[in-house]
Amino acid sequence: MGSSSASPVTLMVSEIYTTIQGECSFTGWPCVLIRLAGCPLRCRYCDTPHALEGGEAIELPALMETVKRSGIGLVEVTGGEPLAQEGARPLIRALLEEGYQVLVETGGGVSIEGVDPRARIILDVKTPDSGMQDRQDMANLERLGPHDEIKFVLCSRADYEWARSFLRETGLAERRVVHFSPVEPHGGADKEAGIRDVKDTCCATSRATADSGEREATASRQGAPGLSRKKLAEWILEDRLKVRLNLQMHVWIWGSGTRGV
Repeated sequence: MGSSSASPVTLMVSEIYTTIQGECSFTGWPCVLIRLAGCPLRCRYCDTPHALEGGEAIELPALMETVKRSGIGLVEVTGGEPLAQEGARPLIRALLEEGYQVLVETGGGVSIEGVDPRARIILDVKTPDSGMQDRQDMANLERLGPHDEIKFVLCSRADYEWARSFLRETGLAERRVVHFSPVEPHGGADKEAGIRDVKDTCCATSRATADSGEREATASRQGAPGLSRKKLAEWILEDRLKVRLNLQMHVWIWGSGTRGV
């Protein structure tokens, strides 16, 4: 009888690149970002529409070799929705076995069950303005490990009040790190920081950027309301919430809509 071998793990990859981690408790650290393609959700504020479908088929060994060549020890697996792919869990496990510190950013619409507990999960809790609140797998909150983190992406005052009530009812902020991230109105960050032309600077021309259609989709956040970081900061202080304000450092560095950073 002939012997058979298991099929190699293949993942659909939207992009992989080195960057400065812009979110969660690892903000500011050099990081390899693996963005897997495909997502069952369609959030109104999605800032990676290019990753919703498609991607390039890459076998796990080749992906691991790319990470190794980066020389960076922190890896984030994100999407799209990374856990929607069968190969995501083997990828996470393989990275951990090689000694990498692994972050897994998930939209919360797919079960996190079976993810290696050594990885740190950053789990979205979908708010009403996301348009995807009814697609949330709320059982994921019970599956989180002690070092995992939670993120709320907020589009409006109504979203903020909903998230505030959610935290008060569940006590989640007393048990783990919680991030509040604003979906700012188009141009809000650039205008307030006095860097309107950030997209036209040398950093934008020296790196891969989204085409004009993707820029427009990202800027408009697909019709989602907008919430300035200033207002969100003031509300957090007023209510003395035990949350971290998350401002996407990578966007501050390279500008909204810039890909490959």
